Amino acid sequence: MSHWSFSAAWSTWLAAMVLWAVSGWVCRANWIRSGRRRAVARLEFLRFVLISLLAFTLFRPEWVQISKKSSRPEVAVLFDGSRSMETRDIAGTNGAMSRGDWVTNQIKARFWKPIEGNAKISLVQFSGKPTNAPTATPKEGTDLNAALDQLLQGEENLKAVLLLSDGDWNLGKNPVGAATRYREEHVPIFSVAVGRETPLPDLQLESVNPPSYGLFGEQITIPFTVRSHLDREVKTTVTLMNGDRVETKKQITIPPHGDHHDNILWGPRAAGQATLTLKLPIESDEMLKDNNEETFPINVRLETLKVLVVDSTPRWEYRYLRNALARDPGVEMNCVLFHPGMEPGGGRNYLPGFPGTKELLSKYDVIFLGEVGIGDKELSKEDAELIKGVVEQQGSGLVFIPGRHGREFTFDPGRF
Repeated sequence: MSHWSFSAAWSTWLAAMVLWAVSGWVCRANWIRSGRRRAVARLEFLRFVLISLLAFTLFRPEWVQISKKSSRPEVAVLFDGSRSMETRDIAGTNGAMSRGDWVTNQIKARFWKPIEGNAKISLVQFSGKPTNAPTATPKEGTDLNAALDQLLQGEENLKAVLLLSDGDWNLGKNPVGAATRYREEHVPIFSVAVGRETPLPDLQLESVNPPSYGLFGEQITIPFTVRSHLDREVKTTVTLMNGDRVETKKQITIPPHGDHHDNILWGPRAAGQATLTLKLPIESDEMLKDNNEETFPINVRLETLKVLVVDSTPRWEYRYLRNALARDPGVEMNCVLFHPGMEPGGGRNYLPGFPGTKELLSKYDVIFLGEVGIGDKELSKEDAELIKGVVEQQGSGLVFIPGRHGREFTFDPGRF
């Protein structure tokens, strides 16, 4: 079915009719004035037709052709599945919930029921976690452009898109290009922002970074970080527990909307594997009550700490470190001293050369590298690979104590 459609206002119609009538009268007057000649008649008739076509365009005519489609229009619900949707900042009836859980609840409630009878509903997730494990790890983020572009190309009868996301795009191309194509296709996009712009009131034990092991009979330092999303200063006490037994406590003061970096000392009572818990009391105005503690393992050893000190000249830093380690009863120390132009130094606790095998080097828990690098009568590339191996594979410590000659720059940055 087809027909003409005119969308001009009544004033436009009136102006066009007056223009058409006046032009007809003028054309006829010119023809009569010329003595009713045929050539003038043809010229005036052509002029009248052109003026009539111009008046016709003022009516804003459109040729409308109506075609019926056999399939129902489709409305797509495009929802974000990126890692940021795991943020818990939505207050629910049973406490705080994550943004992703809120979207899941809305989908389970089938909020599109009022239009379900007139349109086909499609649920499409984007920026979700990959299901396979490719060789190259894909980047994580919110790619709005790719999601909108793929949806528009894959659907022939798309009528509207509802976008549920918690933020702007941070991956892929700018989505303005995809939005422009949607406008050209007359497909509207309705966006719903999920989540809050500010975090919920909360006091969070953000991180605990204990060492992998400690020595029996010595104090073990356990660093931790507390983050506050409260509007007030909080004075509280952190508690370190071993099962049901309280090991130690420490009072801290946390600034409003700030971080507090601190550490707590623990003296183990026995050797072996221990499982400790660091706790924060729950404040009355907190919305999230399950992130105030963290449990972690730590290994308490009886053996002494084995340390290797490698340097090239007996400078002040080397002498201080060597004497301090030699006096510590919990440390077993060996030294390798590369004298410039001479053989390695000898004496008590000195090695005749660098332990150049994996078996010899793996017994050391910490390696100190002073004014030493890769070169003649110093460390070799194979020695550097051995150091890299014990650090990566068994978690040995590596400490650089550089000097004024900058020998540490001879190491390959990719190795350390």
